[in-house]
Amino acid sequence: MEKHELIQKRSTDFVAHNMLMNYWLWDDNQLLIESFIKNCELEINFDVNHYHFCITGVDSKYNNYTKSDSFDHDVAKVLKEYEIIYDILEKYHYQGNCFLIKVDNSKKIAVLFSEKGQPLCPPIAAATKIDNVIKAHYRDRYVPIATSLAVNYSGYESIHLAYEEARRLNQLVFFGINEKVITQELVSQTTVECALTLIDENCRKLKYLCCNASLEEILHQVDVIFNELVRYSLSAECFNTAFILCEMMIQLFQKVYNLTNIPSKKRQKDYDSLEAYIKDLKARLTLIYEACQNGQRFSHNVLLAISFIMDNYTQDVSLKIISEYTNVNPTSLSTDFNREVTMSISEYISKLRIDKAKSLLATDLDIQEIMTAVGFTNMRYFTDVFKKEMNMTPLAYRKAIQNDMIL
Repeated sequence: MEKHELIQKRSTDFVAHNMLMNYWLWDDNQLLIESFIKNCELEINFDVNHYHFCITGVDSKYNNYTKSDSFDHDVAKVLKEYEIIYDILEKYHYQGNCFLIKVDNSKKIAVLFSEKGQPLCPPIAAATKIDNVIKAHYRDRYVPIATSLAVNYSGYESIHLAYEEARRLNQLVFFGINEKVITQELVSQTTVECALTLIDENCRKLKYLCCNASLEEILHQVDVIFNELVRYSLSAECFNTAFILCEMMIQLFQKVYNLTNIPSKKRQKDYDSLEAYIKDLKARLTLIYEACQNGQRFSHNVLLAISFIMDNYTQDVSLKIISEYTNVNPTSLSTDFNREVTMSISEYISKLRIDKAKSLLATDLDIQEIMTAVGFTNMRYFTDVFKKEMNMTPLAYRKAIQNDMIL
């Protein structure tokens, strides 16, 4: 077995202390928390009868280390940040504890602190000084730093409430709030209410624009949705709604236009900021726009009709059913479809079924099973349609494949 240097004891003590401090953040039982703290002989420097909870620092990963010296080095950096924070607390007559909290496999600094006698500034001012120092510490490289503050809590049983509030506020850095310490007061002053129906309405408009508008208009609508509505809502629900609707729209275009050059959809939590998602979404919509410029751009209703057929061609699909799905008059839909696709809806369905049958004929599936799998119910009709399209029967097509006469 390959030998390696062990991590220093100071570093493992640091990890153990963080684990112990994190344990009681999630419990609201006063007796259990107090007993745990005292029995583990944890040094608590804040006043349990009145305290504030601050979260600050940079999201840092601590799960990819393979060398002890890199881990020890980063622990030393965090301990140095602790010293800076403790100096600020002491200078302005506060006292408390610093430790790392786990947030989605990352770590940020938590500061539980209380007044020490007569403080020289309010808690928000102390948190602001901490925020300024931490940001100055990382001024040479761009990293998103957010400091949040939950104030005026009391009792062991409320520590987890203070933590949850500070964490909720800190996560609002996603929306671009990081110039000031994030407090509930700041959020109340900043938030602009946004109904989910408004998000839905503007996402539908974006889908229409992607069918017939210029790239400039499309990208502007993205800004309307995310920079004007979602950003100032400061609402994860609003972002999630817009995210889901936009990703569904992109999947629709990928499917109908058979686009393989569009990067795969990510999860919401894969984006560190709203700005990162906006940039990624605009890049993918630009690729879709450019791809559609090389051929026919389908109108919104025809796009939906094609998508519905692709999803349901194995079923009994008719103009009436499709028009009900698209909420468009059957005659208008049929006319638009014929003009844009250059074939009737029934012809398109038959062609799609035959194309799927051709793929299945290269397998060992029985022809009767293939007929059923692609939406036909009568072998004679299936054979006639296939022969009309391919100038040979399904059986002859299979034999041609087997004899390498068809690639």
